[in-house]
Amino acid sequence: DLFDLDIAGLLNQMIDSSITSAGAFQDSDGNSSSLFTIDNILNVRLYYKAAIVSPGTSGSIEAEVVNDGSMLRTELQSVLKQKKCVQGYKVDATGGKSNGISSISNNDDIPAYTVVPILGMSFIHPISGSSNSDEHGKHGIPLIAMQVTFVDMVRMETEMWIRYGHNK
Repeated sequence: DLFDLDIAGLLNQMIDSSITSAGAFQDSDGNSSSLFTIDNILNVRLYYKAAIVSPGTSGSIEAEVVNDGSMLRTELQSVLKQKKCVQGYKVDATGGKSNGISSISNNDDIPAYTVVPILGMSFIHPISGSSNSDEHGKHGIPLIAMQVTFVDMVRMETEMWIRYGHNK
C-alpha cells in the first residue's frame, strides 16, 4: 500500500536517481558526477495507482478509487521545495551532495510538477521481456513511477546562436 511507505524519502531518492543518471560522466579524478542539477529540471510527472480494478458483472470492469493523490502532490511539492533551498545542489553517483553550501533561494521557482492518477501499470523486465502482470511475485506490483524532463538552457542557447544568431 502506498500509505505504508516513506513517501518523502522515496520521492527524494527518485529525483536524486534521475539527476544522477541523466547526465552521468566521470571527471578527471575518476569520480562519477552529473551534468544536471535540480535547476535543470523542467517538469516532474508522478504517476500513481489511484484505483483497484476488478472484473464486474456481465463483462464490465469496476474501478474503486482508493487514492485521490493529494498526499502525493503535497509530498512532491515539499521535496522539490527542499531541494531548491540548497544553493548549488548537485548529486554525485553515491547520492551525496558534491557541495553542501546551504542557502535559501526563491522557493517559487520549483520545477513544474504533475501528479497523474492511473488505473494500473506494469514494468517490462529488461532481461526476460515479460511484464510483471505475468509474474507478480517475481517483479512486484508498481505503485508509483516518475518521469523527469531536464533542459540544459546554456547548451540550447549556444546551439541556437550557432545555428541562427551568428549569420546576421
